[in-house]
Amino acid sequence: MTSLRFKRREALSHRSRSRYSFNRVENGFVRFDNTNGEIAYCSAQTAGWICQTVPIDRASTTAVTENAQKDVLFLDRLKAEIASLAE
Repeated sequence: MTSLRFKRREALSHRSRSRYSFNRVENGFVRFDNTNGEIAYCSAQTAGWICQTVPIDRASTTAVTENAQKDVLFLDRLKAEIASLAE
């Protein structure tokens, strides 16, 4: 049940935000794809803007994400346990 609640919360948060997030950096922007996690560095060129994908270690990223999801589930269970003690 907790994992279903997490998936529902995750799905709602994905719908409520745009596909890309941008952060200004020196000489351009870093673009984060909120759908697939891809990161790109975007800069102005003479013919317009160009974005180049930043290589990332998918295995490490996946492991960190899975650990964060486990932490969220643990905290949700702990929160529920605390709420039941307060009753």
